[in-house]
Amino acid sequence: MKPLYLVLGAGLMYVIAWFVPVHAALGHLPDAIPGAEAVRAALIPIWPDEGISFEASRFLSALYIASAFTNVLALVLALAVWSGKRAEVTQAGWACLVAGLINAHWVLGLEGSVDASDLRAGYFLWWLSFVVAAAGALWLARQLPARTVEETVPRAVEGP
Repeated sequence: MKPLYLVLGAGLMYVIAWFVPVHAALGHLPDAIPGAEAVRAALIPIWPDEGISFEASRFLSALYIASAFTNVLALVLALAVWSGKRAEVTQAGWACLVAGLINAHWVLGLEGSVDASDLRAGYFLWWLSFVVAAAGALWLARQLPARTVEETVPRAVEGP
């Protein structure tokens, strides 16, 4: 299997997770929130919703917000892979791994954030997409050529 296939597979998992139910409550679907609504719900600490009451510690609020913003990494990873630069793909891979750790707080139920039994397939698909993306990106980065200092730093002045 080629590492690029892992990255592309992770991207497909990520996109599907936006439309699949991720949580059992508060959604427009029967008894479930799709991924797109879950991101909005995670941003409630900084973007209040009149229909939802929210009380959480600062730590838990920070985790919710950080979790919502990890979604930006899908675009960052795509751009890094497109660039073909080893350093950028490596950094994006590690960022995806960190995002996977941050997003694990939902299943761990830190400080009573959510009941893990309320999580649905969409959450696990979304969460796994970060882990698979990290594995694929880090594997892909190992196959890309390393750049030398001469290639990355232009010479300011040529010698005699």
